[in-house]
Amino acid sequence: MRFKCVNEALWFGLVLGLATPASADQPVFNEMPRWDNGWGIQFVGERRIERDLMSGNQVVAAGFSEEVDLLHVEGVYTWDKTIRLTAKLPLILDARRELPDTTGGKLIEHDDGIGDATLALPLKRYFNLDGRSGSWTLTPQARVPLGSTDNYEVSDRAWGS
Repeated sequence: MRFKCVNEALWFGLVLGLATPASADQPVFNEMPRWDNGWGIQFVGERRIERDLMSGNQVVAAGFSEEVDLLHVEGVYTWDKTIRLTAKLPLILDARRELPDTTGGKLIEHDDGIGDATLALPLKRYFNLDGRSGSWTLTPQARVPLGSTDNYEVSDRAWGS
């Protein structure tokens, strides 16, 4: 790719850097309450289907699948428009994974129950400029291990930030 000027190259690098996937698994509301003592709750369904089990980019078990049905219960409480507490609790409705067994057949594992909770404290700073408005956000968060202790686990069962 050839750029006409240095500014184009800088913008391209900035956009590419911002488009890099990040692991921020906090609740995201379309419209968080922006008033004192505001709150909200929402339910988000998720279904994941993998037809070949992979590790990274490499297929480790062709023809063996995994299907996971989750219901995320997400909540938010706003003390002030700049300080909120958000929580996300995944409920594993059904999870099924096929693995090769020692006889050449398929071993089927199941999981259900509560997943690992995610708590976050979004701290916002709103600004209004000449015809533009926006906000800066700093969001410390923690993952709390609540998931099952079965052999096959959808949740990580580990503290995280």
